[in-house]
Amino acid sequence: LTEVPDWFCCGATPAHNVDELLSNIERAINKDSRPVFSRDKSVTGDPPSSSTGWPSEPWAELIRPVVASDEPSLIFCPDGDRMAVARAIHRLGSRKRSPFAVLDCAALPEPILEVEMLGCVKGAVSGVPDSRAGALEIANGGTLLVDEITWMPHRLQKAFLRIVRHKALRRLGGVEDILFDVRVLATTNLDPDKLLSDHSIVPEFRAFFSSNVVRIPAA
Repeated sequence: LTEVPDWFCCGATPAHNVDELLSNIERAINKDSRPVFSRDKSVTGDPPSSSTGWPSEPWAELIRPVVASDEPSLIFCPDGDRMAVARAIHRLGSRKRSPFAVLDCAALPEPILEVEMLGCVKGAVSGVPDSRAGALEIANGGTLLVDEITWMPHRLQKAFLRIVRHKALRRLGGVEDILFDVRVLATTNLDPDKLLSDHSIVPEFRAFFSSNVVRIPAA
């Protein structure tokens, strides 16, 4: 079995966890075992748009090259609404009619983040009573946003890259490979040029996003 912390199983939250984390955990352990990530097909909450459908935000022109691509993209936004930028890229891109899922790396400890990324089969994870799909599987055909990517542990960064490149995953405890295809977006509030020097991400991860980096100026 994959073990998760006692406070996750029983619903008690350590003092250092914020209200948002508590809300996420409560959703994760409720009776229908919903994943702790957004998985909208309609993608609500888009930024204001002009009459042509293009966002009217100051960063709108900066995302044009990324919208036209289907390659992995890293959104650097030191402040402001990174989520709005990512949703706009999805909504305006070729995958707009497919799911948009968000994996929040900052909200969850490593064991739970792995479950949310890959999913699990029934009985494989303590505290998760039923089989469940992970973010990669839910986002199939659409876009997966990895929010606050530098919070993802290096072990999971390497596993994520391997899985995405092979376009096949195996739920925790499972024996069957599940094929999927997603576009990966990621966000960070740290300077992309310093992510390697401060060891926030592994070199392979930085190379994965090398083709498309969107730099949103500070407000």
